[in-house]
Amino acid sequence: MASIPPSDQGHHQLELHGAHLGRLLNRGDARGVESWFQHPFALVKTVRVLIGEKGLFMAMACLFTMLVLANVWHQWNRPEATHQKRIAVLLPGSVEFFSIERAAMRETAKAYALDLLFFNAGWDSYQQIHQLEKVLLMSGIEAIALCAVNNEALMAASTLMDNRNLPLVTFTNGIGHDPHGLVNGVQAHVGRDEFKAGQMLGMSIEQLALPHPTRILLIQGSPGTPPQRFRDMGFRTITANHPQWTIVKDVLIPAWDRADVEREVQQALDMKLDFNVIATQWAGAATAAAHTLHNNHVTNVKIVSLEYTRELQKLLIAGTAQSTSNFSVAEEGRQTIVTLAKILNKEAVPKFVEIPQVLLSADDARSVTPEW
Repeated sequence: MASIPPSDQGHHQLELHGAHLGRLLNRGDARGVESWFQHPFALVKTVRVLIGEKGLFMAMACLFTMLVLANVWHQWNRPEATHQKRIAVLLPGSVEFFSIERAAMRETAKAYALDLLFFNAGWDSYQQIHQLEKVLLMSGIEAIALCAVNNEALMAASTLMDNRNLPLVTFTNGIGHDPHGLVNGVQAHVGRDEFKAGQMLGMSIEQLALPHPTRILLIQGSPGTPPQRFRDMGFRTITANHPQWTIVKDVLIPAWDRADVEREVQQALDMKLDFNVIATQWAGAATAAAHTLHNNHVTNVKIVSLEYTRELQKLLIAGTAQSTSNFSVAEEGRQTIVTLAKILNKEAVPKFVEIPQVLLSADDARSVTPEW
């Protein structure tokens, strides 16, 4: 058997290594290529042969080629990247409520490989319409989730979505005049029945059984927002059943600002208005009202509200506030994303995905933990 001359042994080894790698690549054998590159003796021998046969410069060139081949293998063997569908989420403004909801939406989106792009309108209807127009001009947006600043002004969304193959889901604050958010152009609405919430606020006053005629300081939320409108409508259906009740003052609070609530309650006290109940459309207002009453040493006024927070829980347990409503803000965010995911997956969804809400008394507050 003829022996290979020493001077040709290195070249022969290089050819063998190269031929073996070539066969692996031709077969598309990713595992084989991986083991070839990871085999320390094969790599060391190859590098030594390259330097001995080709010189340092050519050896570096060959090694560079090997690295390119290694990268080709890595691309072959890499798991397919999951395509993330992008959803534009239009929020009306900034309050703690939306911080909780947004966090739940982000967490749920991970499970469905959805990429959320958030917009904040700063409680400006025209700004939100402009943001929607901007989103419709963007590429790569596959669905829109809208929480309206103003349910009437944002009816423009229905018109803007005409003849567009782009799902629109409203959540928390719907558009139009239906408390279930049912309107043309909207695939689904996720949230609570705000008309029912307003009725619950009225029923809370019914349960107080006050010894004197009921005189109410009514504190509503940001004017024109769906919760403010529908909660007021629902509340009025209850007050209509009690002609002996009097609303001594009815105030609207722009942007749900707690500082404005404190100023309004303080003004009512300074004016010596006669009221024995403060009814508020949201928990922050109840907390602000209680703070003002405390600072003025007022103890004969009852507080009823909607929404349930840790601050309000303390007031309920202390007897400063008498009742509120409870629901899951996080679940509202989660169900919004689940609904969008189903729509994008061509699954059927209900037109109204209702988030349950219940009345909480002071006794209930001792055993029910708030979300925020």
